[in-house]
Amino acid sequence: IVTSLTKSISTWDKLPEVSKSSLIESEKRYRDGQTYDFAPVVVCFAKSIEVLLKQNLFNAFRDACLTGLDVTTQLNFALKDEFSKVHKFVFYINRGQHIEFGGMIFLLRLCNGKTAKKVKLLQVFKDFIENESIFSCFLNTTLLDQCEKLSRYRNAGAHEKYFDRDTATEVRNTTFSILNSL
Repeated sequence: IVTSLTKSISTWDKLPEVSKSSLIESEKRYRDGQTYDFAPVVVCFAKSIEVLLKQNLFNAFRDACLTGLDVTTQLNFALKDEFSKVHKFVFYINRGQHIEFGGMIFLLRLCNGKTAKKVKLLQVFKDFIENESIFSCFLNTTLLDQCEKLSRYRNAGAHEKYFDRDTATEVRNTTFSILNSL
């Protein structure tokens, strides 16, 4: 399975171990096909992208803010009531508060909008992403649409929804496409 995944995902070596484990588990279950509900497969494929974003992008930015980037002024400014959209991001940077897949996608979308022009913290984050060339693709609207779709599937599969093999195939293909965009 690992050999096949390394051939299918050109960026395999750049992925965090947890993402690789999720991909291996989901691919194993997907290939086995001996399941009535493919929701666990869908959740694991989506998790691989969520972990990649969290560990390799958001955590890296948070670490940079805590160890070198001076963003104190930007963090305080972003806490104004009028910028409530980014409060979770500030709390994540300041306190390590949990940030979920959908929240990460929302913040990446904000980097391309009007809010980023008003909230310097988002512009600093966007610059960080653009300088980390492997992640600049996550500023692309089409790719963010794919991530959002994965997030919706992941949430539904984790909580209430049954998925068939066709949906699992769609999620698998989308996951591979995103990973090959890095």
